[in-house]
Amino acid sequence: MLQCAEEIASNNVLFTYDKIKKWFSICDTLKQTDEKSLKDAKRDKQHVMGQLWLRSEVDNLEYKIKYSSRKKSLPTCIVIDTDALINYSLIIKKLVNSTKFIVVVPAIVISALDEQKKLSKEVRLTIRWLEFQLQEGNCNLKSQGIHETLPIKLDGPPKLSKEICNFKHILECCNYFKGEYGENTGIVTLLTGSDDLLESSELMEMAKSVKINIEHIKTFQFQLKTVKNKG
Repeated sequence: MLQCAEEIASNNVLFTYDKIKKWFSICDTLKQTDEKSLKDAKRDKQHVMGQLWLRSEVDNLEYKIKYSSRKKSLPTCIVIDTDALINYSLIIKKLVNSTKFIVVVPAIVISALDEQKKLSKEVRLTIRWLEFQLQEGNCNLKSQGIHETLPIKLDGPPKLSKEICNFKHILECCNYFKGEYGENTGIVTLLTGSDDLLESSELMEMAKSVKINIEHIKTFQFQLKTVKNKG
């Protein structure tokens, strides 16, 4: 039996036979090979992850260059007002699902939804959709954080109407993200569902003073389709 074990060990590079302990053990060379294989696998994994990260960075850069070169460039960040979210929720959902933009819901808009939820089934459904998307961590939709605001100075009476005050809060949200995404025109756009807002010289002048671009959501959707067809 002992002789047989020794013969097996002598003819096998994977095992050695210990005569005293009377058992087979794996050769040190095999252990070293396994350790080397694990190190190589780990190094290969790190290399692949690095390549994926680099590819992602390149894709993001190409996207920004592609759209910044167009006369009517698409914004990176879209801020929406209450009218856009309530009256054009389907368009908002399409913008989020397109994964081309970061859609920001200002805190004042969420407060307005909360005030109207008892009066409208559509508002309640919109709130549920928002809650679900935010809980799921949709990276293309976010609610305004507490500190995500950049104050703006307005010339006028110290006491503002509720409409102007709410609009000011939205502009301050836009102003913050304009600083986050850069000062280039079109990087941050406020989408509204209100014709009255676009026809208000006072409100439009407020937006112009802080260089915030405002578009009606239906107009923006049309422009998006045009760009898509050309692309």
